Amino acid sequence: MIRHYLWSIRYCDQDVKSYYQGDVLLGQEVSWDEESCFWVHYFWDEWEPGSTDEEIPGTYPGGGGPFHSPTDDQHRTPTIDTVPSDDHLCEHLDSLKQRHNANCVISLSRLDSIRIQDSLVVYMRPLYQITDTLARRECDSLQTWMYAVRDFSRDTFPLVWRGRTDSVKATKQPHDAESADTGSAAGPQTFHIDPKILDKANTPVGKKDLLRAYFHESAHVWGGRMHSDSQQEVASGYANTPYFRSLHASAACIL
Repeated sequence: MIRHYLWSIRYCDQDVKSYYQGDVLLGQEVSWDEESCFWVHYFWDEWEPGSTDEEIPGTYPGGGGPFHSPTDDQHRTPTIDTVPSDDHLCEHLDSLKQRHNANCVISLSRLDSIRIQDSLVVYMRPLYQITDTLARRECDSLQTWMYAVRDFSRDTFPLVWRGRTDSVKATKQPHDAESADTGSAAGPQTFHIDPKILDKANTPVGKKDLLRAYFHESAHVWGGRMHSDSQQEVASGYANTPYFRSLHASAACIL
């Protein structure tokens, strides 16, 4: 079972004081009772059966479910998370660095590391196969940054982490991974990859998605490259942004 976190909503009691002169409303004072506030988390549970004969389970008592298969796109109804946990609040912290704390990311598992390495070895396009000169130069830089992140993570300090939950920040486009900050070779930053990307990297499509996320975040945390998060730019595959365009729009860097 894979739990996909969707969003959280904070509810608070509101106090409204109205001032009248006769039956004429003169004004109002609105305040929030901070002590009354509480969070409600929403998610959907995806069930990946071990075999075709395994039935999808019913709703789990105490929180979880209803479960739906990975191919059922029509019934991903948000479910209220009744499990008391602060893990889902990561995306609602103010800064990227705050969201990269011990409650929001966990270490890569051995399987995660194997799948990352496998995606690099099998699905990274060799530079000699890239005929476009500009794309070849951009993919060369992306490969350099990616290898630097991998080697630094192995020899010095892990820069790559697993997200504790699949997450989407309300003010941003949905993402597969996210960096703590823009970095450089002199001061690299950390990034996480969402569980949905790591867990589904057991197919060619899944491995390519994982490699794309690794490339993308390496450009942020080591290469110091940024892109616009506008809906138009994201939808175009960052067609107007150097390096990211060769990774997404033309897919030149990935087989």
